Amino acid sequence: MSHSGIASERSLIPVTIFLCISVTFWWSVLTYYPKHLAYLSRRFSYYVFEDETVDAGLVFRQWIWNSIGRAWEGVRGIGGAKEL
Repeated sequence: MSHSGIASERSLIPVTIFLCISVTFWWSVLTYYPKHLAYLSRRFSYYVFEDETVDAGLVFRQWIWNSIGRAWEGVRGIGGAKEL
């Protein structure tokens, strides 16, 4: 019976270390990453559009929706759908 107690203590050390590292990692990601993304977005806007106040997300969303619209028009054209 005493052997199982030693084995559980030995497995407890790596599990505790892993949990501490995991908590530290996720805490740093959740607190630092949003700030870093905001910084990168401003830098991207500055270098591409020469203005930090441009919403880069809006530009990409418009591009994606326009691409989807063009693809949908192509699909409708292949299907032979007639426009009214």
